[in-house]
Amino acid sequence: MRLLILCFSLLLLLNACDESSSSLPRTLPDSTGRIDEIILVMDEDAWNEDTLGTLVREVLTTEYPGLPQVEPMYDVRQVDGPRNLQQLLQSLNTIVYVGDLSSNSRTGKYIKEQVAKVEGAENKNYLIVEDVWSKPQNIIFIYAKTKAELLSYFDKERDKIHSLIDRSEKAKILRSAYASGKSKGFGTTLKDKYQLDMEIPSSYRLAMENDSLIWFRQDMEGEVSNIIFQIKANASGNNFNKLAAIDMRNNYGKSFVSSDTEGSYMLSDDIDYIEQDLINFKRERAIKSRGLWKLSGDFMGGPFVNYLIEDKSNNRVIMIDAFVYAPQFNKRRPMRKLNAMINELELGK
Repeated sequence: MRLLILCFSLLLLLNACDESSSSLPRTLPDSTGRIDEIILVMDEDAWNEDTLGTLVREVLTTEYPGLPQVEPMYDVRQVDGPRNLQQLLQSLNTIVYVGDLSSNSRTGKYIKEQVAKVEGAENKNYLIVEDVWSKPQNIIFIYAKTKAELLSYFDKERDKIHSLIDRSEKAKILRSAYASGKSKGFGTTLKDKYQLDMEIPSSYRLAMENDSLIWFRQDMEGEVSNIIFQIKANASGNNFNKLAAIDMRNNYGKSFVSSDTEGSYMLSDDIDYIEQDLINFKRERAIKSRGLWKLSGDFMGGPFVNYLIEDKSNNRVIMIDAFVYAPQFNKRRPMRKLNAMINELELGK
C-alpha cells in the first residue's frame, strides 16, 4: 500500500487547540525522545491479551539485526488509551496508535474519528499526521476494519511497519548524529577526491587516508564509531559480489585496523553468520552486509554494516564500512546513526 501522509491543522484533526483563542501563529517546540524511543497508544486490555498485544510486542520489539547482544528494534512505552497520553509524552518524535475500527475501545473509537476525516483513509491500514504537538513529529495510526484484519496486517507487513517508524525516526537520528555540527573540510575531501557527496560530523577525526581509502573515527567515552570509504576499479564487473564485499573489508582491516597488541588485526565473522542483501542505493545496485567483527590476536569486537555500491557510470565500486567498538554499552543507537549518515550519501557523476 502506498504511504498516505496528510498534514492537517490541529483544529481539524486532533482538536489540540482552539483557533478562535488567538490569531497569532503557533510555534511548535522541538520534539523530544531518544533514538528508537516510541510511544504506543493502545488500550490496556488489547495490549495484555494473548493475540493482538502479543503480536504487536513481537513486531515492535523484535531483535535489531547484526548486534553482539540482543537489543530490541525499538524502545516501546505503552500508554492506555488517548486520554492517558500526558502532555510530557506528547512532545515525543514518534507516537503510534493501534486499534481496529470495529472496536468500542477508547483507542479504536479515537482512531475511527480521525480516519473518518480523511477521504479514502478507511480503506488503508495506516495514516501519518505530521507536527501535531512538536516538530519534527509523526503521529502514526495503524488500523484495520476488524481485529482479524489488524492481526493479519501486523503479521504480514512487519517490514512495512518498521519502515513507517524508521522514516519517522530519521530526522531525530540525523539530528543526534550531527549534533556537533558538520565538518566542511571532510565533506570537501570526499567530494573533490572521491566524488562522494556526504557530510561528516565535526566530532569525527581523520584516522588515515591513502589514494583509495579514507577513514574517519569518533572517540567518545566508552564508545568508538568508525566510517571508512574505499574506491576500487570495476571495469570487469568482478569486484561486485557478496564475497568481494567481505574481502574488501577484511583486506583493509588486516592492513590498517589493530590494537596495541602486536600482530592484531580486524576481520569479519564467518561469512555464514553475515546477513547480506542486494538492495537499491540511490538508483545503483548495492550489497548491504551486516554482522560482527573481531580482532585477531586480541579480545575486541563489535557490529559492522557494510555497503558495496556498483558505480557503473564510473566503472568502480564504492565500499562504505561502518563499525562500532563499545564494550560497556549497547550498540544499536550508534549503529543507527552510522546507517542514517551513510544513507544521506549522494554519488557524484
